[in-house]
Amino acid sequence: CRTFFGKGWDNAALDTVFKCMLRKPNVNEKLRTCYVSFMDGRDADALRRLGDLAKENKTQVRIFLAPHLGDPHRLLKCYSLTAYPIFGHDGEQMLVELDGHDYPAFADPDDDYAKVVIPQLDEVKFLAQELLATLNWENSPSGAASLLESLYRGAEIPDHVFQTPAVIERIPINGVPSK
Repeated sequence: CRTFFGKGWDNAALDTVFKCMLRKPNVNEKLRTCYVSFMDGRDADALRRLGDLAKENKTQVRIFLAPHLGDPHRLLKCYSLTAYPIFGHDGEQMLVELDGHDYPAFADPDDDYAKVVIPQLDEVKFLAQELLATLNWENSPSGAASLLESLYRGAEIPDHVFQTPAVIERIPINGVPSK
């Protein structure tokens, strides 16, 4: 339903702006640097082989972004959470260990202030700021929150979404259909 988002925006429009923003040379270089820094030797060899094959076929190598970087809504949500750092008793921002790395902790006000960590925080901030600048929107975590709010303000979920029967209810148990 194209009227789901307010102010004339929809997923396709935001996604189109985001994809165009990703093609900017400075953004492309930042992402390339980010991914190269996380590669091991085998990944680099595989990418080099793919690059040679792409060059031979006059195509490109596509690398998919992680969900928190590749989806503009998730990216803006992550960036908006940076306005809510969690501080420890010592007054420093709390760090949470995840996969052997320490990440700063943030609170999610939409989820009872649950503690969250954001991997690749520098890249999240950079991409979100680039996206907000491309949209001529306030370039801050609160600006990201206000953009998301403007997208969903007045949104109504159609009744038929709630009337869809659950799949589990239609599975017969011991040959007896559920009621």
